[in-house]
Amino acid sequence: MACAKNVLEEHDAVSEMEVGSYSSDCRDSERKEESVSLKKIYITLAIIIFLVGGCASRAIVFTESNAVQQVLKDHPDSPSKVGETKTVKTPTGGPSGTTTMVEYKTTADKTADGKYLITLSKDWHLVVNGQRVFSYWKYSVGSNGVTLIESDDRDSLPDQIK
Repeated sequence: MACAKNVLEEHDAVSEMEVGSYSSDCRDSERKEESVSLKKIYITLAIIIFLVGGCASRAIVFTESNAVQQVLKDHPDSPSKVGETKTVKTPTGGPSGTTTMVEYKTTADKTADGKYLITLSKDWHLVVNGQRVFSYWKYSVGSNGVTLIESDDRDSLPDQIK
């Protein structure tokens, strides 16, 4: 209707029939603009749905490396790669300056339920009071978290060396 008023103001001498013609032209134009706007909205929504649906359908793969990284948060000295061995010169008890070479290992096995059994071991290559100084930690690791399954921490034994 505003379109028709503009037409009347600009053309005072326009007949009633011509106003009706201009008015219907304006309504057709407004309908076309609404139609174009709705099409833009529908296209935008379709694109958003496609993008979100496409991203959501991609499964997040939980890997052996992910499992190891989760466990290493509590054991930063252990190797970050499965099968790797890391040897570190470490002080022990006894006379000042006594050291031993401690060997760290990381192993992994995939379980039937898609989780990983990560084992971290620490071999001091020592026997103290008749006990081998060997520590290990076994974790069950999945995409939902880490669970300590079994451990034997003998890291305090080397301090008993006199």
